Amino acid sequence: MTQQQPEPNISPGTAQEQQRKQRNRERALRRRQRETSEERQRRQQTERQRAALRRQTESPAEREQRKRSGRMRAKRRRENETAEEKMRRREANRLRMAERRRAERERTADAMPSTAAAPMPLGIVAAQGVTPPEVFAASASSEGRFTAALTSCPLPDMHTGLLSMPPVHSLPLVAMPAVAASAETVGRGVPARFHHFDHSAQDLPPHMAVSLQHTHQPLQLPQPLPQPLSHPHPSQPQHQQQQPHYPQHPSNANHFHFYYPQQR
Repeated sequence: MTQQQPEPNISPGTAQEQQRKQRNRERALRRRQRETSEERQRRQQTERQRAALRRQTESPAEREQRKRSGRMRAKRRRENETAEEKMRRREANRLRMAERRRAERERTADAMPSTAAAPMPLGIVAAQGVTPPEVFAASASSEGRFTAALTSCPLPDMHTGLLSMPPVHSLPLVAMPAVAASAETVGRGVPARFHHFDHSAQDLPPHMAVSLQHTHQPLQLPQPLPQPLSHPHPSQPQHQQQQPHYPQHPSNANHFHFYYPQQR
């Protein structure tokens, strides 16, 4: 009797290995065509868990090999698919990309701070003509705080940058002990001219008035003086002319310093 020899191991990369893989693919395809929807969901869940576990423990070389195998498998699938399968694949890709973009927009909207509940700045409120029900309110307490509601919002002055407030008698103030002209506030060093919210340039303190004295006038650049006709000295060549030295312009003597180096 002849003893049956065991089948030798099939080395990878040979024709027998390719035939075995092809048979396995065909068998898996027939099995997937016969399975029900519950079996398909269970199989896909198991495959996803197995793939996630394999990705956590694989080396960089194995990861590169897996990605290359996936690209080749997708390429063969695209080459062998029918027109109906191609249309189904493109529709699935379009729906998947739309879902991904929608999720990205939702993540971006959740990450951005909400601007609906944020209060508007006073300048924007006044510029848009919006009068909020309560722009400034301080709750009355035992420390002598007052409750006030400003119906008009201040805007900064163009030249001085200070808030131009309306007169105190036009504001619906209940009580303003910090603004009302009294002996104690004047005694603390608050000038009486500051009690009427008139922050004009004339009422500024001296150290601020000095720093703003040039802001109300446009900047005057020095004008070049007319050059006199200079006759060259006989000892100098004819093509070299001595240019006059321009002095410092008097209009900017206290603000800027311009230097005109003498041309040689």
